[in-house]
Amino acid sequence: DVSVLSQSETHVCARFVQWLSKEQPELAEKLSLFVEAGLLAELVEDFRKPSALETKSETIFFLDGPMLLGLVGTSGEALQTEARTIVEALKSIGCRVQVFSESCREAERVLTSYLKASPSDRHGRTHTAILKGEVDRAYVQTVASDIEAAAEKFGVNVRDYSLEAFPNDHKYFDAERKTDVYSFLSWDNPLARDHDAFAVTAIMRMRHGKHKNDPLRNSHVFISSNEKLVRKAREYCLQSQLIRETQCGPVVDIRDLATIAWLRTGFENSEKLPTSHMLAQCERVLRVRKDVIENARQQVAKFTPEKIEQFELLLQDNRAVSYLMDTARGSSAPFDPDRDQELLDGMLDAAIKVVRDETDAKLSEQKKKIRELRAENKKAQKEIQAEYEARLNDEARKAVDLEARLAEEKRRRDKDARRLALIDSRHEAIMSEGIEY
Repeated sequence: DVSVLSQSETHVCARFVQWLSKEQPELAEKLSLFVEAGLLAELVEDFRKPSALETKSETIFFLDGPMLLGLVGTSGEALQTEARTIVEALKSIGCRVQVFSESCREAERVLTSYLKASPSDRHGRTHTAILKGEVDRAYVQTVASDIEAAAEKFGVNVRDYSLEAFPNDHKYFDAERKTDVYSFLSWDNPLARDHDAFAVTAIMRMRHGKHKNDPLRNSHVFISSNEKLVRKAREYCLQSQLIRETQCGPVVDIRDLATIAWLRTGFENSEKLPTSHMLAQCERVLRVRKDVIENARQQVAKFTPEKIEQFELLLQDNRAVSYLMDTARGSSAPFDPDRDQELLDGMLDAAIKVVRDETDAKLSEQKKKIRELRAENKKAQKEIQAEYEARLNDEARKAVDLEARLAEEKRRRDKDARRLALIDSRHEAIMSEGIEY
């Protein structure tokens, strides 16, 4: 939370949480307790969000473009897990989750801009997810070609809403107010301003002037990951006396939605959402930022063309870009001009480390296979030796048996010879006696 920590401290904390969840997940689970405490603290501090457990709600939630992209998976695993958990929790108590066709166009513009950008100019959540290998570029192209189909696939209905339709609703937020809120938002991107003004106008008209303090008791709520939009939309409605101080504005921040989904819908005994929310917040903090890349590009512009080309190639490597973001620590301030070469060398070392780690992993795998082959060979040799010895022992037993049989045959032959000699002698005696007789 940059309202409490500096950007640098926030970046370091987010990187630490990511590292811990990867290297020591059993300890990272303990951090979800801090997230739970933070969500509870927000509920206690803000009386507009009562903590009563909800069992039924008919609120229709509209997702903004970034949350839709998170839900369909083009922003990485952490943001998708958070979005799917929240959506499932809200649906479990009867809420409906939809998206304006205008928000689909916004999401489509984001993906199309990313796909058309040169490799060195890419940034944002989708680029970060692709660099980390969590999302395939072909899948991003598929989603960009039909964002409505992707939304429907993940259980979000697309709502075609025209501000010119339903003239009876215009009295709750007319065209002049729509123009006013467009000017009040004051974003640099006119397309983003127009979309956000459209969302505020649509929600205020759909509510028909009925605003409750609890988001789950309002008829329609727009969900946004843009904290400035949440604050600006509420400020405008308060200044225009369209809502009271205790009532929920037309736009609710995704952190508030996470609180609602976790505590208000029966998730109080589950660590699933606090953990996914924690990792999703880290992804938002650690995304690849365009201003940091531009600052670094200006720093290395003084180098030779070969060095500049090397920098542009390094921007396509996940480890090198992570090193660059970690060096900036979330700050848009220029890099130290005395450490230009160190910055480039650090990115190069980070990229080389990927190759080294992959090579070490391959060598380790090869060594493992060699050990397995040697073990199998040794086992086979033992089996062959055992089989040979068994056959040898069997032949020896057969030889002993044969010798015993031969000895028995010789004994019988000797016995028969003695009997035959006795018979011959008796025969000769009888013959002699007969002759004599």
